[in-house]
Amino acid sequence: MSQAGKLIVLLLLSLMIACGGGGGESDSGTEDSDGTDEPTPVINTPPQVDAGSDQTVTAGQSVT
Repeated sequence: MSQAGKLIVLLLLSLMIACGGGGGESDSGTEDSDGTDEPTPVINTPPQVDAGSDQTVTAGQSVT
């Protein structure tokens, strides 16, 4: 193989290694430390917040 051919093969191998080998992605290693695999959140949805009972306001009161 010529010098240019060896260089191209070496370059392609380096690129494959840098990109993870070209294999498909797997979800098997993405579990959290407690063993649960949480679903991916939907984009552009506000978080759900539990304000609790101490956050209620009676009619006529102002919120500061």
